Amino acid sequence: MAYTPYVSELILKHAFTTATVTRPTSWVLAMFNDDPEAGGTELSGASYARQSVVFTVADADANDRSEVSNDALVAFPALDAGATVAFIVVMDQAANQLAALALNVPRTLEAGDVFSIPAGELVIKGE
Repeated sequence: MAYTPYVSELILKHAFTTATVTRPTSWVLAMFNDDPEAGGTELSGASYARQSVVFTVADADANDRSEVSNDALVAFPALDAGATVAFIVVMDQAANQLAALALNVPRTLEAGDVFSIPAGELVIKGE
């Protein structure tokens, strides 16, 4: 999962200036039909809702990069209509996009399907 230009700017401001940076205080996952940076749109419908997520920092990997992953199962409610999910996006409390993950294969969901992400499967690595 790659973080967005918004996060890159926050990191640079935090590390290389004295500018005040507003830190996220809560996080949600959203499902998109395509790349949000290229005009993809978030799913919608009466039963669709962004889902809260909490991350845990893991030890650095073999390349000395730290990472975070979801600490619990995240399950979206059953959809009321079919949709295709191609990207999962992490947003903060102000709906700023923080990171986006392209699914290896877009997933077609039918009405009543539930999309879920097991604990530890949503990983964001430091660059």
